[in-house]
Amino acid sequence: MGHDEGVRRVLFVALVALSACSGAGQIRTHSAPVNTAATGPTTVRTGPTTVRTGSTTVTTGSTTVTTGSTTVTTASEAVTTATAPPMPTPTVIAPAPALDAYLAAQSDVVTRTGLVAFGGTAVAVAARQLSGNDAEVDVLVWNGSAWALGSRLSLPPPTFPFADLPIQVSDVTGDGRPDFLVRVEAADNEPGVVASDDGGGWRLVPIVVSGAPDSVYAGRNPSFANSHLTTQYDDCTPNCAYGKMTTVVWQYDRMTKRFVSVGG
Repeated sequence: MGHDEGVRRVLFVALVALSACSGAGQIRTHSAPVNTAATGPTTVRTGPTTVRTGSTTVTTGSTTVTTGSTTVTTASEAVTTATAPPMPTPTVIAPAPALDAYLAAQSDVVTRTGLVAFGGTAVAVAARQLSGNDAEVDVLVWNGSAWALGSRLSLPPPTFPFADLPIQVSDVTGDGRPDFLVRVEAADNEPGVVASDDGGGWRLVPIVVSGAPDSVYAGRNPSFANSHLTTQYDDCTPNCAYGKMTTVVWQYDRMTKRFVSVGG
């Protein structure tokens, strides 16, 4: 057998073997049809993807990709933040307007103070003519949100009507707290009473007059001057209408808790 004949035999055997393989399992290749059309925005959604490597599992949330004007949205989880309702604004009540409103509701107030600093709070005093023979000095206390009656000091007999004069405020008892002088109407002058909380409770302070019983009425025409109570003395010469006036200074005696005249 020549060389050429050997080559042809080898090629023939190879072709037979190839033909046998093709019959047992065919190999087909084809191209997917291609559709061409105008497309708008395209959305591609991929579901959750799980990747397992060894003993570790990684799961990703769904991803939405929208093409067109090129908007990419990823939504792996929704987060909701609860917004607390707005807190109500506290109402701030100013003591001065509240005092005006409190006293405006009482028609029997003849004269009054404004608010007066008193320790860590504020007080006010109002003179009330309840009837012709019934009068009282009210001490009002500010509690931080409203005014309340702290003390009610009734005028003792003989009862005088309150004078429509300003209430004077000063520390005349030396305790570092304000005292109040409230005037009343008499025949020819305006005596007054001193309200003080010296000693721990509000009261009308008595005045010691030589030869006379203690009285809470200071006359005549009392006033606060230089941290003292003062009054006017009329010698009634030739008569009380034309008598000579002398100023009398009163000092508070902390032992007896009364006013005594200086040098008297």
